[in-house]
Amino acid sequence: MRVLRPYLRPRVLVTVAVVLALLAGLLAFGNVSQMVKLLAGFHPAALAIFFAVMVAFEAMRWVQWHFMLVSLGIRVPRRTEIFVYMTGEVTKDLPGGIFFPDYLLKRSQGTDFGLASSATMLMTILEVAISLTGLLILGIDAWPWLRPLILVGSFAFLLVVWTLYRWHHHPHQHRPHPRLLALLRHRLVRKSLDELSQFGQGEATLLHPHVLTIGSLFSATYLALGGLGLYVIIAGLGIPRVSVWQALAAYFFTVVFAAIIPLPMDFGSTEVSGTGALLAMGVARSGAVASVLIQRGLNLLCTLIIAAVTFLVLHDELRAALAVRGEHAIRPTTATAYTTDPLTGDERESAALDV
Repeated sequence: MRVLRPYLRPRVLVTVAVVLALLAGLLAFGNVSQMVKLLAGFHPAALAIFFAVMVAFEAMRWVQWHFMLVSLGIRVPRRTEIFVYMTGEVTKDLPGGIFFPDYLLKRSQGTDFGLASSATMLMTILEVAISLTGLLILGIDAWPWLRPLILVGSFAFLLVVWTLYRWHHHPHQHRPHPRLLALLRHRLVRKSLDELSQFGQGEATLLHPHVLTIGSLFSATYLALGGLGLYVIIAGLGIPRVSVWQALAAYFFTVVFAAIIPLPMDFGSTEVSGTGALLAMGVARSGAVASVLIQRGLNLLCTLIIAAVTFLVLHDELRAALAVRGEHAIRPTTATAYTTDPLTGDERESAALDV
């Protein structure tokens, strides 16, 4: 029960209830009997093609994550890295699950959680940026308002980011009140601030043209594979008049919609947005709902199969991840760096991570 306690909180239970309600509404909207008929005619070859596409998808995402970690100077054994990545793929749809690999790296290798999570966050940001760019290029013909909305929304977001950046780096920024400073020196608060400082330093390291360019290419590749997977499902169901470009646009829209809607999990929001995009492209209700639900189900199945094979091959890594606490792990260093204390602004010496 102790393990399940975090998932029995009211916020999580409410989220699960909303997700179940959305999925139930989709099933009713799509007409279950017609979807069953479509599923009965699903081409078996599409399963094999979809699985191959998902293997390539997962491989490309791992390559991107590996590239991000190396760019941060984080180097861990390859077996551990693959195991940790696939664990994250299983948990990424749970609340906070996308950062579970960073927690495992901290526990098994002593990697700083804030630093590693900056790579995870940048991957998510690149996914949204590439998907928005794809929507701008491809568009959805029945939604002429989509491109202007993306342009206006992106401009407003960048303006807010720029304003916050300028405020944070203002030369006359006041120091905290002494009482507030004393509160911030609490051990847990200070630890959180240290992690936040490491996170900021990680993002500053990753926001380099070389890293952003290569990372964007990786993101574009696996997002294209994700859209191709949706197209394979649509073709396997025998739904006519949907091109691969339309499937890509629908997939990009689901990625953006799931990132914008404030739900701890993307279950439900992905399916609703995908259904809406396919409906706008002229797909019948039963076909649209069947496509997104089958894609979700096969995605989960493929991820679990790939993860199960990975865990069987790397079975020793699970024991190592649970047995070694990150605080006692050894982190080789080859350089010394100076970082800024998040409270006082003073410089202090800190060891670089596994350079």
